[in-house]
Amino acid sequence: MKTILIAIAILYSIHLSAQSNFIVFNEESILINGVNTNVENVVLEGNIDDIKKSWKSFTKETLDEKMSEKNNLLTGEKIAINKVTDKRGDLLAYFYNKDKDVSVNIAFRLGYDIYLNSPQYPEEYARFKEFCQAFVYKYYGEYLPKLIKAKSKEQKALTKELKTLKKGISKADKNLNKQNRLIIKSNKKIKQAESALLDIGADTIKKIKTESQITELKAAIITSSQAIGMLKESICTNSELVTAMEPNLVIIADELKSLQMKLKEVQAKGKAIQ
Repeated sequence: MKTILIAIAILYSIHLSAQSNFIVFNEESILINGVNTNVENVVLEGNIDDIKKSWKSFTKETLDEKMSEKNNLLTGEKIAINKVTDKRGDLLAYFYNKDKDVSVNIAFRLGYDIYLNSPQYPEEYARFKEFCQAFVYKYYGEYLPKLIKAKSKEQKALTKELKTLKKGISKADKNLNKQNRLIIKSNKKIKQAESALLDIGADTIKKIKTESQITELKAAIITSSQAIGMLKESICTNSELVTAMEPNLVIIADELKSLQMKLKEVQAKGKAIQ
């Protein structure tokens, strides 16, 4: 039990750490198709195809522009992002899988090998960063509720399964006590019958009837003993399952709390930059 509690504490601290580093934006220079490109980088949770689909939806909604795609690079040519700059340029978004997450790299190309960057265009790049953040907050605003729904469903199913197991354990335990009482009762009747045999004398019919009763009582004891063995095995198996599953329920509850906190965070930040 102590080991389980330690494991839960470790997982909880990992969740808190992940929460504090939920979304990290960085200006970086990376190679895209062999060209050094200044990008705003962020690593997102989710499926790469879903994230690309969300980016297409975002640019269509905010810029009324359609992106062309080739090798995970989405491009919109000669675009005006009025909230960012009065200059026209090519909007690039390059996606690739990174461990279990997706690296998203967004750039605005002003001319041949000239990209919006903070040293040369500090004010415009700050607004460009907000433009990228708006996409991320919109994406997570749609992604997290789906994740919360799935996790809540998982929590509900596990809670129901645990309830069924505990109910089964309780029922088996009551049946176990019942079988033990039947054995005690049968043993008492056997002693009474064996004592009665000594006083029967020459009454053959009564003797046969009493012996038959003793045989039936002993058979009942064997049946109850077998039932007790199966009930103990069932209780042991189900108890082990409960012990193994209960920490998972704690973890799921913590994950749900973390997801809900993340959702509140992106919703608040999304409103702040509108």
